[in-house]
Amino acid sequence: MPRLLLNLLLPATMLAVACSGCQRSPEFVFVPIEGTITRHGQPLPGVRVSFYTDAGTHGPLTTGITDAAGRYRLHTYAGEKGAVLGHHRVCLSDEAYALRAQVQKKAGKGNLVKVDEEDKLFPTDLPSPATPRLPSAYCRVGETPLRAEVRPDSQVIDFDIP
Repeated sequence: MPRLLLNLLLPATMLAVACSGCQRSPEFVFVPIEGTITRHGQPLPGVRVSFYTDAGTHGPLTTGITDAAGRYRLHTYAGEKGAVLGHHRVCLSDEAYALRAQVQKKAGKGNLVKVDEEDKLFPTDLPSPATPRLPSAYCRVGETPLRAEVRPDSQVIDFDIP
């Protein structure tokens, strides 16, 4: 009797374990998102725009960098275009300023690096501001005042920072 029970339970247990490994990760619905980032009505080039899921929304981080006109398009690091449906906290980080600060830090350590508006270290379409152009709260997920809701159709989501 125990051998019969073992012969029945062992295959059933193996089948249950095998099936549990067959589950796929959740599929996310991505919606194309683009927009413009401005400060006092002026475009902000060289700003990273990051959409973090919020309020029961699940999915990967999506980001984009603004161009010379302050325009961005979101994508994931895996290459998916857009953001997942739902609610998001939006962070803005001044990548142009961060790049300049990083180069200046290296230059201060005795490295032979010039930091100059005319220098070729910065792409021509990216500014090299001497001070951050955004309040620091905008780059912190827990403090950013920016929110966005991604709906089923592609959207244009613009932000003007006071």
